[in-house]
Amino acid sequence: MSDLLNPTTVQEAFQSEHALDWKRDMDAEYEPLIRNKTWVLVPRPKSTRSKPVNVLRCRSVLAIKRNKKGMIERHKARLAVKGFRQKNGIDYFETYSPVVRIESVRLILILALLLGLDARQIDFITAFLNGVLTGVEIYMEQLEGYEDDTDQTCLLLKGLYGLKQASGIWNQTLHKHFLKLGFEKCTFDAGIYYKKGDKNIIYVTVYADDLVIVGETDDINNLVKELGATSPPKDLGRVRFLLGMEINFEPGKMLCISLTAYVDRLLEKFGLTDAKPVRSPQMQNEPTLPVENNYALINDPKLPFREVTGSLNYLVHCTRPDLVNVERTLGRYGSAYTVSNAVPKRSSGVVIDAYADADHAGSPETSKSMTHVQLRRYRAAENLWLWNIRIVNKHYGVLPVMTVAHAR
Repeated sequence: MSDLLNPTTVQEAFQSEHALDWKRDMDAEYEPLIRNKTWVLVPRPKSTRSKPVNVLRCRSVLAIKRNKKGMIERHKARLAVKGFRQKNGIDYFETYSPVVRIESVRLILILALLLGLDARQIDFITAFLNGVLTGVEIYMEQLEGYEDDTDQTCLLLKGLYGLKQASGIWNQTLHKHFLKLGFEKCTFDAGIYYKKGDKNIIYVTVYADDLVIVGETDDINNLVKELGATSPPKDLGRVRFLLGMEINFEPGKMLCISLTAYVDRLLEKFGLTDAKPVRSPQMQNEPTLPVENNYALINDPKLPFREVTGSLNYLVHCTRPDLVNVERTLGRYGSAYTVSNAVPKRSSGVVIDAYADADHAGSPETSKSMTHVQLRRYRAAENLWLWNIRIVNKHYGVLPVMTVAHAR
């Protein structure tokens, strides 16, 4: 089972069954860095009071990439700087980098659906490595397994993954290139660019190095070629899997966005794979206040209350507006929750709902009221199994009809 997990160290990777695969991918990551002149080797700098120096460490981040079905697709190695050791004012100043909002992504895809436009997804393989570092001197230790047996350090000339300012530098590079191509940045979302194409408008959403281009097919093809001048892009075809969302898109016909794989991982992570579906995420009149029923307030890190609530937040933000109120309610008790809050309730899967309604003097002939009663029994799907409608006698009244028990 250990070979199916992401190795945490280079030694662990080289001792695994896939050692040759990891070595090949590490070389494939390291060699372009040298060709791209990402750094130069210099003598180790000395830190002084007037000019402090911070030499950062780096590591190879190893990950197994899987497809939507969870099958191993490829091995991936990436050199990353331990940017958490950077010090403000010494090796970084500004770190901000805008990304497109999820709401904007949905809007652009809806426009593509309504206008019959295509939606192409591209990824820049070495995006962060193309931004030129300016204004700071950043030193890095040589990568483990690729040392030259000297005490020299790497003076970074371009961005690397892990640097606090890497995303911002890449975004500035991409922004300048879009302006040269005649694009404009959206006023309300800095992660959207647009331009008038030959037949229609071209929209581009930017989330770090993931781009979605919406437009006519010819316009998209031309833009992909022009973006190659910035960094070699990888054309992923029609958008299918973006930011964890599964997207089923057919221009002018269909748009379906889901997080099925994300939900399955959450259920497995929190031990809820055998939970039954329910019609509503929150039952009516369900007690939520932690002081109800004399439960003692707790703050036990073993109960994954905060983790569950945080995981629901992304789900709500992307595809599940029906969970908004539940997530908001649970979020109020992050620092003072009860066992009933933290331990999820497992539904038996069988629920009976009763609905009653009545009008006031709805019969035009007699001015009598009508009452309507429904009973539903459902597991995963609804099954209406009892219904009744009748005119209420004046001497009986509407309220008793809606409140008294009905015969089985």
